[in-house]
Amino acid sequence: YKRQVPALADLSARAVARRPKLEILNEQIISREALLSSSEAENYPALFVSGGYSFEENSYRVHEDNWSATIGMNWELYSGGARTATIRQITDELTALIARREQARELIYLEIRDSHRLLNGAIERTTVTLKAVSQAEESLRLQRSRYAEGEATATEVTDAVTSLARAENNYWSSVYGRLRAEAHVLFAAGNDLTKVYSSVTEGNQSAADHTETGEEK
Repeated sequence: YKRQVPALADLSARAVARRPKLEILNEQIISREALLSSSEAENYPALFVSGGYSFEENSYRVHEDNWSATIGMNWELYSGGARTATIRQITDELTALIARREQARELIYLEIRDSHRLLNGAIERTTVTLKAVSQAEESLRLQRSRYAEGEATATEVTDAVTSLARAENNYWSSVYGRLRAEAHVLFAAGNDLTKVYSSVTEGNQSAADHTETGEEK
């Protein structure tokens, strides 16, 4: 099974959007920003408007109904420095959270770059070792042909078999290394590995079921 390697920029964007640590920090920053806005708004004057209506049946009055309206402003000019201290504290907390988020982003970007580089190296090793298997198979075929014609010894054939076994071992080792590197990339990008590989397993099982029943996928 081979999975296409996403571009580095795509992986970085996914990681920023999916990594739980960044999600938590983003929520905390949004909460602090809202709290800061609310606290700063308390420094401004509060306007209020009220109105009323009353009716009194009285033949001696010119107007029996009465409308009233009140417009006012409430502005607390001094709070003993408590509000300023609160705003300063919230601002400091917000600044610290933003710094933590930027640091977390940089660490994630670094992890993505490293895992992406390792995966590309693992893919290259898989390609090289697969080519070596093909060469070893061809060498074994030639040695067996030469042995059948009496031009090669049993030792030469045995050496070719050993070389093929070594090449195959190196290939499967590189495949394992690629799968590990791929898992690291997927995890660094914020993917749930359980869901990713369970879908692959289900797909392989479905293909196997079609094969056993003679159905084509």
